[in-house]
Amino acid sequence: MTSSIYSGLAIALLLLLGKPFLTNGESANPYLPWYFSQVLQTFGLSFFDTTPPLSPPLSSPLRNSSTLSQPSIQDAEYYTLFSFASYCSASSIQSNTCEYCRAAGPDSRFVTLIQDNLYNTLAIITINDARKEIVVTFRGSLNVPNVVEDVLLVPGDPAGPKDVRVHQGFYLATQSIYAPVVDAVKNLTAINANYSIKIVGHSLGGAQAILTLYLIKVKNVFPENSLSLFTYGQPRAGNKAFADFINTLGIPVARVTNRADIAVHGSPALLGYVHHQNELFLDSEKGIQRYCNVGVYEDPTCSNSYGPLYTPVDHLYYFDLQATTCLEADPYNFALQILLPLQSLIPLLSPTPSPTFKPVLGDAIGVPYVKPYLG
Repeated sequence: MTSSIYSGLAIALLLLLGKPFLTNGESANPYLPWYFSQVLQTFGLSFFDTTPPLSPPLSSPLRNSSTLSQPSIQDAEYYTLFSFASYCSASSIQSNTCEYCRAAGPDSRFVTLIQDNLYNTLAIITINDARKEIVVTFRGSLNVPNVVEDVLLVPGDPAGPKDVRVHQGFYLATQSIYAPVVDAVKNLTAINANYSIKIVGHSLGGAQAILTLYLIKVKNVFPENSLSLFTYGQPRAGNKAFADFINTLGIPVARVTNRADIAVHGSPALLGYVHHQNELFLDSEKGIQRYCNVGVYEDPTCSNSYGPLYTPVDHLYYFDLQATTCLEADPYNFALQILLPLQSLIPLLSPTPSPTFKPVLGDAIGVPYVKPYLG
């Protein structure tokens, strides 16, 4: 219990650093305390967006931008409702009574909720006959195990092209519910063959969404269905080879970023992580909703322009919607979710956290990471 309290205090401290701080000084980022901004500037913190030595900068040209496809901004705003609804209680989601569930419209029907108790990951599947679509939504970080998944930064070797490396924690989270999610969608497409599939997620859920799309394409699942991806506040999930793979799929992708959202930069470029396109940048204070330069890996004039003065506050708001609306409506359930017993972290941190994985040695410095059995 004591360790859970410490975890709660750490989260509160993180949020405190993002709150406005009244002072005579001025911060380059208005959401950061002035003194904190000065510390960052003084030490020249560039860990987030500085690439390794001898590597090209994040603003280097894409290998091929001709295959990129951008969904409409209206659609990107609509699927925000699904990503934020995933933080609501299971009962309100299943009954379609949560605020964002109702906002998605009466034609959006709940199908199933898939959860893994070890990794504390969750996905919601809904169907809309009027729009002829199936929506798969992955919930973002909500508890201590999710935070551990966020910070397992060592690159891992997934299925697919040999040069692709992905974030180990995100990959473990994705694999924890990948199979049941795919099975559930297969059951729906068996009777709705012409329905499109939308894959959606905020924060950790966004990373799970892009990795789920990656695995679906590598394994050639749903070849007859139209796929689209909508992520919000998604951290970098893989290396440049991973970004190249996603950028050449030719399917509609919107990687939505909001101002100085720190989570977008949470997987540091210094470790080789690079974002895929298409970045859809939001800044409500300036009235900005625009797709960024698709000719480069990461546009320095969009979310990266706030570096290194990023803040967790911008992570909670997208298209003027608030991610914590459901959590604030049910604070007791929220507290239970955050303060999960840390015993659940023991198997998560073990060398073989799941029978579907085996430990291998992968990168140049011999740090162990996990690789899936392909069967």
